[in-house]
Order: sequence, then C-alpha cells, then structure tokens
Amino acid sequence: MHIMVLLDVFEKEAVIESARARNAAHCSSASRRASEVFSDDELDIIGALGEAAAAAYYHAEYDRAIRPEGDAGVDFRVGGVNCAVKFNHRLNGYL
Repeated sequence: MHIMVLLDVFEKEAVIESARARNAAHCSSASRRASEVFSDDELDIIGALGEAAAAAYYHAEYDRAIRPEGDAGVDFRVGGVNCAVKFNHRLNGYL
C-alpha cells in the first residue's frame, strides 16, 4: 500500500525555512549526518518534509520550533503518543 500526502507550496516553503533555521541553530561539530551524497542542510530539509507530511497524514500539528538541543525524539504527538519520523540515506539501514 502506498500513501501520498501533498503539502501545498506555501507549507513546503515554510517547512524548508524551518529546517534551515534548525540546521543553523545546531552546533556543526555535533553532526554526523552529512555524507558524500547529502549535506546536513539537505538532510534536514528531507527530514522536515517527512515530518510535516506524517503530521499532516495524522492531522497533527507539525512542530516548527527551533531548539538548538533538538526535539528529544518527538516530532509530533497523536492521541497522546509521541511520534518520530526517520529518514535513512545510508547503506544497510544505519541511522
């Protein structure tokens, strides 16, 4: 089964802006995500768009907060349950 969630252009741009602000707020020495394929900025954008799409699917609110310390693994909440969205670009499923 495939599920598609569409974000309108304004929501997409707002999510991208939020992702870039989050990336800028983090200490660059703390990142291990960048690779030869994707920069931290690109990975933050892909991840944020995934979070926004998952939140939209569950009719939850996408969290745009900028927290230098991160979100403690909670991307949004549904019915009192914490939800985290993950994206993997590494071989063999390393997150």
